[in-house]
Amino acid sequence: MKILSSIILILSSSLIIGEELELTTLMRQCGKKFGSMINRTVIWNDTDVTYRDVAGGLDFATVTLFQKQSYIGPGIIDLHTQDKVIQLCQDSGITDIRLHLLLSELPEWMVDLPRYMKWYYIKEYFQYVMNYYQGIVTYYDVVNHPWLLGEEFEESLGSGYIDSAFTWASEIDPNCKLILNETYKHGIKEKYREWFNKTCSTVV
Repeated sequence: MKILSSIILILSSSLIIGEELELTTLMRQCGKKFGSMINRTVIWNDTDVTYRDVAGGLDFATVTLFQKQSYIGPGIIDLHTQDKVIQLCQDSGITDIRLHLLLSELPEWMVDLPRYMKWYYIKEYFQYVMNYYQGIVTYYDVVNHPWLLGEEFEESLGSGYIDSAFTWASEIDPNCKLILNETYKHGIKEKYREWFNKTCSTVV
């Protein structure tokens, strides 16, 4: 199993407006996909046509899904906002959809649970979301910013949590491309590489 390795250009709508044709043409000529994160607030304001106007020129779209907000309680998962954004993408002809994200900060109701119970509910969440969007979502950000989440998060779930998350995601939907989403900080290159090799040894 390999983590997706590709160049993905994410631009704000303010950068796309007025240069859509030139940027999309340039990216496609270079053999790259051109996309943007579709802000979920677009569905709350029909007068905001920015994303609606631009979406038709995109090759792929990133849709946000925060476990902390959508996993309301055991067995209660709310995806109605994501459904509306994905429908906007589909209506605009976008077939490659990236869902950001599956595992990051835990919901408050889960934080103080024993580790085995946390994993039970995390797996429940993975299964529900990935089965629900099977055939619709092409890419998943499986783990988000593990470096920024730090040692406390790792201690909460165990040192192998990244490997476990990718293994489960791959088993649930083998056809999806899986992404480890991280932020690089200047000046920590060697330390980050050491950490990455230690924590992601079986998925890279």
